[in-house]
Amino acid sequence: SVSEKDLLLKEVHHRVKNNLQVIASLLGLQKAGITDEREAQTLEEFRNRVNSMALVHDALYRSSEFDNIDIATYVVGLTDKLQVAFKQADAPVKLVTDIPEITLSVDIAVPCGLMINELVTNALKYAFPDPAQSNKTIFIRISKITTDDVRMEVIDNGVGIPEPVVWDSVHSLGLYLVKLLSEGQLMGSVKLLSGEGSHFVIEFPLHPNFD
Repeated sequence: SVSEKDLLLKEVHHRVKNNLQVIASLLGLQKAGITDEREAQTLEEFRNRVNSMALVHDALYRSSEFDNIDIATYVVGLTDKLQVAFKQADAPVKLVTDIPEITLSVDIAVPCGLMINELVTNALKYAFPDPAQSNKTIFIRISKITTDDVRMEVIDNGVGIPEPVVWDSVHSLGLYLVKLLSEGQLMGSVKLLSGEGSHFVIEFPLHPNFD
């Protein structure tokens, strides 16, 4: 009975991952037929969001636990895909992670992945306008600040974000999603610290009350 349940859960995650990858592939095909650069970029961003969710289910499929994933491995896989999507031949951006052994449930891992996707994408697109600039770095750190609370930081040494930051504008969809996911989905908070580059800090409980 337990073995059959485990097998069924693996199959569910495998099929969800495959379905999401099909959607991502369809978006890629649609992008190939578009000549408008802005529209093509929008489709690529949606494709990356879908891929970030597919990676969660792929990690669950490969894990011995079917409702928790190793967030460090997941983040490395996600950022590797983003670097390929936004490759910079002259002086590639270095992505550095500092993530201990923390497992997160799928209900938390999916919004975390989406937020990292948005913030890293934003940095890759806008933080380093000079393609030849050296020492371009994006740093992702996740840590437990208490036994029940997690802090996630995305930091870059780029040009920074102009103030005031408008979180609630659909014209800045990436930041809007980060705010919605951190506050509405994870019952946490998000803030942008002042200083050089950009430094986003997201804090949330390990066990949000989803009721």
